[in-house]
Amino acid sequence: MPENTSSAALTPCAQHPLNFFFPIEARSGQPTAGERAALRVCATCPIADRRECLERELRLPAYRQYGVVGCTTASQRRSIIRSRKAASKAEVA
Repeated sequence: MPENTSSAALTPCAQHPLNFFFPIEARSGQPTAGERAALRVCATCPIADRRECLERELRLPAYRQYGVVGCTTASQRRSIIRSRKAASKAEVA
């Protein structure tokens, strides 16, 4: 979700309570109904805002990933973080 700025008030997520984006996380790998609803709201946000949300969230460690942010679930972001770490290690080698 965008930082608390005047432009953030115009984003689709600003029209929902914060807990809407933190539903029970899926254990099966498939998004839950709550996650799917939050993903639908994220999908209506301008792409630049989605990328900003996602990149800001990806700066957090994998164990701190919760909820739907940047049109991704926590498990999807943890996977992105793992992939980026593996790619970074491969570059060093």
